[in-house]
Formats: sequence, C-alpha cells, structure tokens
Amino acid sequence: MATGRAARDHGLPFCLSEHLGASFNWYAVNKGADKKGPYAGVPYDGSDPAYADLYYNNNGKFFEAHGENCFGDNWYTDDPEFALHWFNRIKDVIDKYQPDGLYSDGGLPFGEIGLKIVAHLYNTSAAIHGCGCATSRTRSVHCSATAGSCT
Repeated sequence: MATGRAARDHGLPFCLSEHLGASFNWYAVNKGADKKGPYAGVPYDGSDPAYADLYYNNNGKFFEAHGENCFGDNWYTDDPEFALHWFNRIKDVIDKYQPDGLYSDGGLPFGEIGLKIVAHLYNTSAAIHGCGCATSRTRSVHCSATAGSCT
C-alpha cells in the first residue's frame, strides 16, 4: 500500500486506528429520543426502519441492559454476532493494509476473538518483516521495517 510505504520510506511505522469495536454501544443512543424540548419523545433516526442499513441493529440493547450514560466497564458489547463482524473487518484491514501497529479505543476487545486479531497482526508482521511486532500498555517489541530486526 502506498501510504504504508510512504511512512516506512521515512523510517516511520505505519499504524492504524480502529473505532469499530466500541461503536456498537456508542451507536445505541440513536434508538432514543430527546427527553425535553420541542422534540421530546420524537424517536431518533436509528429507530426508523427506513434507515436500518445505516445504523446497527442494536435496538437499544446497551441501555436496556446498563442504563443511560453507563459506559464504565461496558465499553464493548457482549453481542457475539458483532464480535465476529469486528473480527472479520479488522482482519480485512490487517490483510489489506499490513499495518505495523493497530490502536483500539479501549482494552483488548472481545476476549478470545481479540486475542486472535492480535495473533494475526503479529504473525502478519513476522511474515513481512522477519520478526513479530506487538505492543501492549506495559511493554513494546519493536521491529525495524527496513532491517527486519526486533529490538
């Protein structure tokens, strides 16, 4: 990919940021309505079946389970279909763009599925650079994209 090459040609790692993982819960508000004012009680667009292809089919599940304004420890949904959707999309990003790093909005998403994505990113990096590159909140292993060596 040209963007990745441009970064690496300048000695920079090519990293991507993903915001899909937390979006299922973030988008839950599109099923609500204003509580006061001139539009109080008028459902938001996410409740209109005409816009179903634009909004997740989360049907407000997050707020039903956790209450409004309650993200706290509930950053990611426990919906298994969405976790698989996330895995497939992020795997596609890794395969297509071959980033050196991948940022997510919170901790590792979706348990075992998240671990599989980290392993896929690591193994993809190892195949390209001759070593695996991984980063956690506490320790980093860096791979020189030009020299193919880990430090």
